Amino acid sequence: IHHYVNDLMTMKPSFFRGYPSVIAQLAEYVIHNNLEKQFQLKGIYYTSELALHGQVETIEKAFQCKVLGQYGQSEACCFAITFDKHDEYIFSPYYGYTEILNDK
Repeated sequence: IHHYVNDLMTMKPSFFRGYPSVIAQLAEYVIHNNLEKQFQLKGIYYTSELALHGQVETIEKAFQCKVLGQYGQSEACCFAITFDKHDEYIFSPYYGYTEILNDK
């Protein structure tokens, strides 16, 4: 993990996107090694997995930025993003149509 963190500190990205499970591991490393002040990210999108309880808070603490969920299919039929509730997605009508068949 330290190689990835070192690369991030060298590249200094403004944003990044990835699986919440992986970003949470990076975040735990950052917190454990007191590296929080070395990152100046504007935001993080987690994608392709549901963030588990506590992962978003850990990521926000480590990188001190807004963390939002994002979901988009490569088949180009739907795109969704979270806002303040990390487990509730809002689908974009500009990208494609999403039909909800029932509440489950």
